[in-house]
Amino acid sequence: MIARAIINDNFELKEAASAFALMMVVSSLAPMLAPVFGGFLLDYFPWQSIFVTLFALGVLLLIFIICGIEEQKSAQSVKPNLKAITLNYFHILQDRRFRIYVQSFSFVMATIFAYITGSSFIFREYFNLSEKAYGILFGVNALSFMIFANINARIVRKYSPYAVLPYAFVIMFGIALALIVVGWLDLGFLPFEILLFLMLGMNGFIAPNTTTLAMARFKQISGSASAVLGMVQFVFAGAISFIVGALEANTPFPLALIIACCLLLACGIYFSLNAREVRRYKRKFLNFILRR
Repeated sequence: MIARAIINDNFELKEAASAFALMMVVSSLAPMLAPVFGGFLLDYFPWQSIFVTLFALGVLLLIFIICGIEEQKSAQSVKPNLKAITLNYFHILQDRRFRIYVQSFSFVMATIFAYITGSSFIFREYFNLSEKAYGILFGVNALSFMIFANINARIVRKYSPYAVLPYAFVIMFGIALALIVVGWLDLGFLPFEILLFLMLGMNGFIAPNTTTLAMARFKQISGSASAVLGMVQFVFAGAISFIVGALEANTPFPLALIIACCLLLACGIYFSLNAREVRRYKRKFLNFILRR
């Protein structure tokens, strides 16, 4: 929450989009590197070393914060006020654009949690991968987000998040439809994994840009906006994880179907804000059909 608020306070739109993308690149490394470092510690040191390491990292982070982050000149020290905080939340939730950015991003985020919930069953039981192979594959798929987010960080320096998002939503939904076909026809591990890699990677375009546009709506109350964004995002993600488990979506086709439904809702919500974009894509599609 605080990291998003700091970026929102210190950067303008394009720079904020790039910074959010780079922040997500770093955060995507965590699920890949943490088990490696944890395993190294347990190989050479007792289990208490995990907590000593966490304490040391906390101290290092505190030093970085004290030495590297300056308070905003416009920031004012205020006493916590429950009524004011509550009013801030109501004010944020009344903003239609903020709601649309957050809801569309939350449905996209839900696809990641759907994948996390169902992937172990699909890859280890359906595709018969070993535990080690699954661990490597999970890291590779996490790497996709990092690669695409890094590309996005470069693109948004030239083009605004507004220009990137429509294409990202459409492409991601198209990949999800292809994923349904692969699951339905049972085309095997490799096509399913390639499409899954691309689909997860597209989050690197959508997550930083929707976060940037949502947070930019509330520069003066960045912390509250970040809190609402985080809460909504994980409520949606948790609900989808529950649905995946309840429906026992442990094979490629039902998981692909749930992912596609999430992305259909995400696209519907996002393009409801951009009716002009929808009309433009419709004209392009009709011109393509007529030329054929």
